[in-house]
Amino acid sequence: MSLATLLSLLGLAALVSALPQQSSVSTIPTTTTFTDTTIYSTVAVATSQASLSSVLSAAQITQAANATAHGAVVPFSAKCPLPVTSTTTSSKRYAPTISWPHLSGGKYINWKTYKANGANLGGWLEKEKTHDPIWWDQYASDAADEWTFCQTLGKKCGAVLEARYTSFLNTSTIDQLASVGVNTLRIPTTYAAWVKVPGSQLYTGSQQLHLRSITNYAITKYNMHIIIGLHSLPGGVNNLDIGEALGHDAWFYNATNLEWSFLAVDAILAFIATNWILTYLNGVLKRVNLFNRKIPVMIQDCFQGASFWAPFFDSSDNIVFDSHVYYFAAAGTYSEYVLPAICGQAAYLAESETKFPTFVGEWALQVMFNNTLAGRKEVFDTQRYAWEKYVAGGSFWTAVSYATTAVDGQGTQRDYWSYIDLINTGVITTATNASYCE
Repeated sequence: MSLATLLSLLGLAALVSALPQQSSVSTIPTTTTFTDTTIYSTVAVATSQASLSSVLSAAQITQAANATAHGAVVPFSAKCPLPVTSTTTSSKRYAPTISWPHLSGGKYINWKTYKANGANLGGWLEKEKTHDPIWWDQYASDAADEWTFCQTLGKKCGAVLEARYTSFLNTSTIDQLASVGVNTLRIPTTYAAWVKVPGSQLYTGSQQLHLRSITNYAITKYNMHIIIGLHSLPGGVNNLDIGEALGHDAWFYNATNLEWSFLAVDAILAFIATNWILTYLNGVLKRVNLFNRKIPVMIQDCFQGASFWAPFFDSSDNIVFDSHVYYFAAAGTYSEYVLPAICGQAAYLAESETKFPTFVGEWALQVMFNNTLAGRKEVFDTQRYAWEKYVAGGSFWTAVSYATTAVDGQGTQRDYWSYIDLINTGVITTATNASYCE
């Protein structure tokens, strides 16, 4: 089973990325059937406040105390993405030939050479109101996050979510993604897909069964690489809806929440403040290495840049850094000036690469001002090619979106964020023939 793990905190994330296992490697068979009793049987713990020392001892790690050892800080406003200013742009476009790699023979990915042409299955197993507003408003229009959504619906929440897991996307979605060369899927989940935390309003149900069905199909039919995302941690990590719930940030310095977080990692592996963050990441590395050292851990850079985090880790660690590049929130970003900025952003990411490779885990087409439907293809082709040329590829956000919010310029968010719609309208093609980057 090709799996990966995304452990997201503060916008920081760690991913465990793996390929289909070779027959000589001990792993869970792809035919394993999970039920409610088997999924969570390995994660039962006492609900009383855990002792930090006992949690760290069990994880065979010590609390990190080297927060000042980080590298250069790259502020979001300065470099992620690069500032976009009025400039003279060229009318010349390029049509580079790109051969996207696919998995074969059960070998492991080498992220130092692998190039991801990816799409996120966002808004599927971790629900976001933004990307499914019509469905959401049928049940809990006043709820701003999944926590409050389930709190509002009460016992009905499980049945409502299970039905949407089935209807939101299916194997035909994977067929369409594969038709334009997608070789990597990044799939966010909540911690509730892996552990049932006492008091949490997030739904724990059959997420793993839905995940198993889609990933088995993508792997078996198309040899795709899968990145499984853990986008939230118990207690909340960043006060955002994707961190557990709006206003939640109790994960930090809470030993019980740390213990539950490690248990979520254990469950995924079974399925296949800075010091505090480093303590957690060191524990993740320890667990993954004990399971299989060939599985890399991917760390989302929290918009600080790879150079900030690299000094904390030994060059022998199997690590990939994940940078997110969005232009809809970049001050002064007009569609007519964004293309050279994309090329510059990609070159900057390459220059700031450390002893570890960099992957653009999320990107999209919307810019802040003057979005045009006609301009989408060159924005897409330029980004897809730039991430392939300069770094380890990228993963578009998101495969399916039903967003209805109008953008500045033409259309709605769905026109700029839904990969399947972009395929259907001819914006995304197998060939890259409208890249601004040479």
